[in-house]
Amino acid sequence: MTTAYERNKLWRKKHPEKSNNHRRKNGDKRKEYRERNYDQTEKNNTNKGQPWLSEDVLKIMDPQRPTDRELSKLLGRSVKRIHKKRAREIAKQTR
Repeated sequence: MTTAYERNKLWRKKHPEKSNNHRRKNGDKRKEYRERNYDQTEKNNTNKGQPWLSEDVLKIMDPQRPTDRELSKLLGRSVKRIHKKRAREIAKQTR
C-alpha cells in the first residue's frame, strides 16, 4: 500500500505538463504590479527611519489632503509608509 504522498509524486512524474507553473506566473504579475504602483514612490524615502513630525501626521490625516503620491514627494516618505501611518493613527483614534 502506498501513501498519498507517494501516489502524488508518481502522478506528477507521469503528468509533468500539469504542474504548478501558474503560481509562478501570477507571482510575476504581482511583482509587476508592485513595481508599477509602489516602487516608483520608494525613491521618496529621504526621511526613512526618521521619527514622524506632528505636522506630517496632521497632513496625512487631513480630510482635504493631497493624493498619497503628492504627500510622498512632499514628506520624503514612501506611499506604503504613509498608508501604514494613517492606518495606525486611525486605530489609535478608535480605541
